[in-house]
Amino acid sequence: MNRKSNSYLWLLPALLAGSLLFLLSSCQTTPKALPVFNPAKVDSVRMVLSDIATGCRYVPLSNEIPIRMINRVVATDSLYFIGSPQNEILVFNAEGKFQHKIGRLGNGPGEYHFSSAFTVDLEKKIVYLLDQNRLLEYNFEGQFLQETPLQKWGNDFQEIRYRDHLIYLFEPLSFGYAKYDWLILNEKGEAVGQKMNAIPQVQSQMGGNCYAFGDGNHLYYTNAVNDTVFSMEGKEWKARCLFKLSNDKATQNPGAGFNLLDIVSSGPDWFLRYFFDGKFYLAAFNIRSGKFQMVGQTSNLSSRDGGPGLADDLDCGLPFVPKFRFTKDGNEWLCGYRYSYEVRNYVTSKSFQEAAAKYPEKKKQLQAFADSLGENDNPVLMLVKLKE
Repeated sequence: MNRKSNSYLWLLPALLAGSLLFLLSSCQTTPKALPVFNPAKVDSVRMVLSDIATGCRYVPLSNEIPIRMINRVVATDSLYFIGSPQNEILVFNAEGKFQHKIGRLGNGPGEYHFSSAFTVDLEKKIVYLLDQNRLLEYNFEGQFLQETPLQKWGNDFQEIRYRDHLIYLFEPLSFGYAKYDWLILNEKGEAVGQKMNAIPQVQSQMGGNCYAFGDGNHLYYTNAVNDTVFSMEGKEWKARCLFKLSNDKATQNPGAGFNLLDIVSSGPDWFLRYFFDGKFYLAAFNIRSGKFQMVGQTSNLSSRDGGPGLADDLDCGLPFVPKFRFTKDGNEWLCGYRYSYEVRNYVTSKSFQEAAAKYPEKKKQLQAFADSLGENDNPVLMLVKLKE
């Protein structure tokens, strides 16, 4: 019996080593689950503008060139670059006075068809414009510099961002297919990184959008079909949160279920505008806590821009619909816009007259500002300075 027991002694080191490995692996930290946004289960919360902001500014855009809609706003300390569907990129000064155009619309060298997808290099003062399958470069005075063809990588890039000497081109999953999620170019127009699309091709009659947004430290990306929001730093990336979507999101009818309209970030807070089950919503997501909260909803659009906003308790102005983010004068800002007739009409309403403002003097200034606007004037930028 003892000889038989002793014959197994050689197994003890292996068993002890295996047990130690098991104990070590069981003590490892389990990866933290990603926060999941479920549009059917979002807590309602009353969030007002003073919760995130210390002040609000209004910048009326002068009327030299009529603007029907604004697709993008990029700001420097002294300039606003405005992208509008019917126009070139328009440049305004800090007071909203028109300065000049960036390039011009057309089919010739250095000309372009759309002004919605552009980004700027603030250091070198270069505007990068994505126009179908071309990357065009201009200086801040609007002069054309050079063109980089993109056909060898694809023809379907929709969004563009510049960060840390890299140019990010983002592709939507359109009509069931995409080659990339994003492609990264250096300033010479050379490909230096990419993330390939991992979603298999599906049969779909739907086009698609992609959404690129960022804060001071990260860029983020998602598209109209993917259930994941990715963050990227340089050429590295990781998943940050998930959307709980229907399994047939790629093939469902437009307007059914969940449809993301846009996302804008303000430090740890993201604001999501989306359409779900017949209503438009604005929700807030805190990336640190992973908590989603529904800020507002509406069944009817109150303006051509549409959707609910944060109640403006600073000066009792129109609800703020966040659409763009930028750094200006060393501060972080969110930006939205309202049409001049909306501002004029709102300050005559009973709700405005009876509302109590956090800063009563600002309310009086808003009243005077609205009285100075014409019914058919260009839109007004609404700038919100974020808390530190």
